Amino acid sequence: MGRTRLATVATPNNHTATRSTITITTGSVADAIDAGRHLTDRDRRVLALLAAHRVLTTEQITRVAFTSHITAQHRLATLTKRGVLARFRRCLPSGSQSWRYTLGVLGVMMNAARAGRSIPRPSRITETILALAESPKLDHLLGINDFFTRLHNQANRRDGCALVEWWSERKVAKSVGELVRPDGYGEWQESGRNVRFFVEYDNGTETLERLAGKFEGYRNLAMAGISHPILFIFAGVTRQNNFHRMASARSRDLAGLSVASTAVTDMTTDTAGDGPAGPVWLPVPSSTRRRLIDLPAPATRPRAAA
Repeated sequence: MGRTRLATVATPNNHTATRSTITITTGSVADAIDAGRHLTDRDRRVLALLAAHRVLTTEQITRVAFTSHITAQHRLATLTKRGVLARFRRCLPSGSQSWRYTLGVLGVMMNAARAGRSIPRPSRITETILALAESPKLDHLLGINDFFTRLHNQANRRDGCALVEWWSERKVAKSVGELVRPDGYGEWQESGRNVRFFVEYDNGTETLERLAGKFEGYRNLAMAGISHPILFIFAGVTRQNNFHRMASARSRDLAGLSVASTAVTDMTTDTAGDGPAGPVWLPVPSSTRRRLIDLPAPATRPRAAA
């Protein structure tokens, strides 16, 4: 089984050339069978996470499956060397990013066999990994996964808390059809109470007007009987504040929906240490932040906007 290290030159949005290091170990079906014999239960959990959510950083995987960052680094590197995982990162002017991990050639083969699907060719798997590494949607996907892994970490640290559900955009789309396209869906449990929610992660690529246009889809979904709080996560505080003012002035557009927002900086620097589970959510049109579990429930069956 050979090991291939590929370096490509990417051109980000600011048109500054940045070199990416991508590590992919190739192999055959026989290699996949052999590698599968050496997997631990935790390894299988990591593979299931990546099969469901496509890509996670070292830190994100550590929050969910490890108690030590160093242990996570060593084990993930080993799985990459064996071809079970693949990884990539950009080399920035001030250093390198954390490794981004996805299923490797053998990992994809194992997952396909487990799901009863035909096993793709190694060359096809490699093409998919390379496309993911250079995808313009990569930061958006990592942002969504960062939110959920932080919630998962809180559940690991606190008694009486659990991340009951964590659905990817692809899985949610299969459930809600064409009415709306949330970036994720989850269910959080705390002190015997549960809250279900949709997630919209914004990294500044859409206008606020376009974000507000999503309210109609959520109203239609609520009219069909599916209504949960909608969480908007913004990359910056200024953009979040602008969104909050705009949404607060559109009571008709909300029409019984429960909408709340936060900024990444508030979510990651919560003084109480509760992260996205803590009092970082600003409901529309309130000026008082609330814990995730305390967000107001939407109307059972909202009326159509006038």
